[in-house]
Amino acid sequence: MSLLSAAYEPFYFIIKRFVPDGESGFIPTWERGEQFMATANFPNSSLSEIAAKLTEKTTCTITTSRAVTLEAMDVIQRAEDGVYFRILSSGHENKTPKSAHLDMRQSRAEIWTPPDLE
Repeated sequence: MSLLSAAYEPFYFIIKRFVPDGESGFIPTWERGEQFMATANFPNSSLSEIAAKLTEKTTCTITTSRAVTLEAMDVIQRAEDGVYFRILSSGHENKTPKSAHLDMRQSRAEIWTPPDLE
């Protein structure tokens, strides 16, 4: 077990579905999908704190193994505390090569609340 994989914790893919509301319409619902292991790393520099205050968004880096590819606009949920994250960059763009011993992909994300859950 590597130090990186020891930091991983369970996350879930969140899937948006539309269910009939009984009146010829549909209601959006958010359901847990497949579980995967990842870690969320939050920057703690003073510049990142200023940016968070200016944009009113808290961003982080989600790290997974190369086997898990997060796509921009995916929604995931951390199992431990139920916090939702919206992925901002594709994991295809930032990964270690197959020849490397370090097995990881990284995506930028923001803490996010699905609008239908507010």
